[in-house]
Amino acid sequence: MGEREEPNLVVEPLGAKHDRAAFSCGNDELDSYLRKQAGQDLKKRAAVPFVITPDHKTIAGFYTLSQYAVDLAGSR
Repeated sequence: MGEREEPNLVVEPLGAKHDRAAFSCGNDELDSYLRKQAGQDLKKRAAVPFVITPDHKTIAGFYTLSQYAVDLAGSR
C-alpha cells in the first residue's frame, strides 16, 4: 500500500483570486455568506474572512474574524 499524501493547505486572507462560486460546504447559509457577503464585510472592515486553500484559488474552508462582540449578559 502506498502512503496517502496529505494536501498542503494554507490559510490566507480572502481575495479576488479565490473561487468563491465553486465553494460548497453543504450549509446554504455559510455558502451564501462566503459568496455574497464576505467580500462586502472585508471592504467595510466589519470582518476579515480567511480561507483555507491547497492552491491559492480553491477554497477548502473559511473562517472570519470580527471586531464585534455579543453581550450575552445584557440579553437577560
